[in-house]
Order: sequence, then structure tokens, then C-alpha cells
Amino acid sequence: MDTLDFLSKTLPAYGNYCLVLTTVETDSRGRPYKVHIPYSDLETMAAALPRLERNPKYTAVYHACGSYQRPYIELDEISEKTGKPKRKYRVPENTAEARAFWLDIDCGEDKAAKGKGYPTQKDAAKAVVTFAKQIGWPTPMMVSSGYGLHCYWPLEESIAADEWRATAKWLKSATTHFRLLADPSQSR
Repeated sequence: MDTLDFLSKTLPAYGNYCLVLTTVETDSRGRPYKVHIPYSDLETMAAALPRLERNPKYTAVYHACGSYQRPYIELDEISEKTGKPKRKYRVPENTAEARAFWLDIDCGEDKAAKGKGYPTQKDAAKAVVTFAKQIGWPTPMMVSSGYGLHCYWPLEESIAADEWRATAKWLKSATTHFRLLADPSQSR
């Protein structure tokens, strides 16, 4: 499956989309900056990914998992760094639709030792397959995130953000109930 096929299966057919880039450059607290790039169509976004992934200025490139009403929301507040109005991108009040449910599963010995992930991606995949059976869902599409797994349950059609949130809340509760070590911030 190529990138456009993947995005077409997991993102709504229409709306505004967003790629998020984590920079090598850090702020005064040592945290990398996040650069948001909005797109109005999946084809252009998919075509941009290989170039952005090769750019040494970025340590990670990922896509937002829903579509948005507008490319961004402009705030009244001015950014100290750019001198321009601050913008919000991936926020609930701007979310339009989703076409999948997803989980982020962290892997690595350090995550496993803290009880926040699995030692290997193979261990994580086994746990996800078991979890899917426990909740009566099919085995999800699983993609290596480099340090873990991103798991997607694509839907036949897009659903409104409010409808998605209700099921995502249930999914998050189910991960807790069945002790699947999923990143709780990624299934909201």
C-alpha cells in the first residue's frame, strides 16, 4: 500500500489536513518545535511526505488523523518568535471529521520498564491483536512509528468529530480495562 492509499483509507475524503513536523531546533526549555503544515487535499499531502521525511531539519513527520474545518484558527495573541498572530491547528473546536479510530503503542525496554509500553513491536502487535479480539473489533492496520506501533481501525465512511469522540472515549476506557498499554493522549 502506498502513502496515498493509506491516507485515503484512514482520513476523511474532504476537509483540511495537517502534517506535523518535529524540529531539531529546540525552544528555551529544550523542547523541539512543532511545525504544522496544512493541506487542502490528500494527494498534495502524500506527495510532500517523502521530501519532508528526508529533510534533516526534522526529527519526525506525522499526519493528523482527522480533517479540520479550517486550515488553522488564528488567535489575537502575537507570537514572540514570528511576530505574527499565533495559530491553533489540531484542536477540538476545529476538528471536522474522522475516518478511523487509532491507538499509539510505545515500545522499547525503557517504556516497558516504566509500564508504559512493550519491549518490542512484536510484543505490542500481539497485545493489540488480543485486545481487538477482546473488544470484538477486527485486527487493525499496524504501522511502525519507528519506536512503536500506530494502530488504525478504518471506517467505511467518515463520521463527525462528536460521534468519533464518543467512541474514542470508550476505546480509551477499553484499553485501561483490558490493560493494553496504549498512549492515552493519542486516542482522545
